[in-house]
Amino acid sequence: MSQGAIRPETARDREERRVLEEELAVSPLTGRPLEQRLRNFRPGADSAIRALGGPTVWMRRLRTIENEIERHEAELGELWLALAEKANDAEAFSRQWLETARGYSFAQVNELIDRHNRNFPAEARLPMDPRTRDFVKINGRPYERKQLDAHWILERWPAALYTANREFLMPFEPDREDEFFTAAHQRRRIAVIGDDLWRWAIVDDGRIVGMVSVADVIRGGLQLGNVGYWVAQSHNGRGLASAAVADVVEFSFGEAGLHRLEAGTLLHNHASQRVLEKNGFERYGLARKLLRINGEWRDHVLFERIAD
Repeated sequence: MSQGAIRPETARDREERRVLEEELAVSPLTGRPLEQRLRNFRPGADSAIRALGGPTVWMRRLRTIENEIERHEAELGELWLALAEKANDAEAFSRQWLETARGYSFAQVNELIDRHNRNFPAEARLPMDPRTRDFVKINGRPYERKQLDAHWILERWPAALYTANREFLMPFEPDREDEFFTAAHQRRRIAVIGDDLWRWAIVDDGRIVGMVSVADVIRGGLQLGNVGYWVAQSHNGRGLASAAVADVVEFSFGEAGLHRLEAGTLLHNHASQRVLEKNGFERYGLARKLLRINGEWRDHVLFERIAD
């Protein structure tokens, strides 16, 4: 039969058409478009074979790296707190923590990271980016991972975070005695945290970069708390304070059972004011000469938020 020729309809063809018409008459799918089935993988025999074997080598290696990092973070966090409790002063704590960081071993996880950096592109069949002539980025980041070292430790558990930001915070915070910046005084501040005084670390990418608190709580008929926060100068402008205050608001009006939150900022501290306004705080007044800051009594704009 030549291409395009039409053959006469046979009895079998008529029977098949009749059966099909009967099925279409009672089918719930009649008149509805077929659903599009999207694929998020590249079909192929090798993909099917790899799937039968479970997670690939590079997947298992990355999971092991993440588990090892979590283990180190837990261990180092305990060491940092234990040393803060034993150190006599800020200088001794800083010196001993630097020694701890420099002597800490990441040999096992760094060997895995090195193996990942060497083998991942081939194992994962990572394509090349013709513009950069390098491997494509994964979720906007290079596939290579940095090895862990003392610098990694000190970024997350600084030897003296408050002291390092003392000059930066001086124009915003009340005048403080030198004792405030000692490890002993900070231990006492941690020790008094309880039912009506809460302080939390602000963490960015696993490193402590600031603090947020709810203090000066008044119960009874007021159910009032005062919110305070600060972020290290090196991490300003990333939305960390806004996110931290949002969490504190949720905690205060939920678990803590407060009805009202207040906060105050210097008149010119527009960044801090935006943090509060993003979290539903409203201006309600001006406190004249509220705090002695950097040797001067300073006015503060007052903010409030009421539980919904």
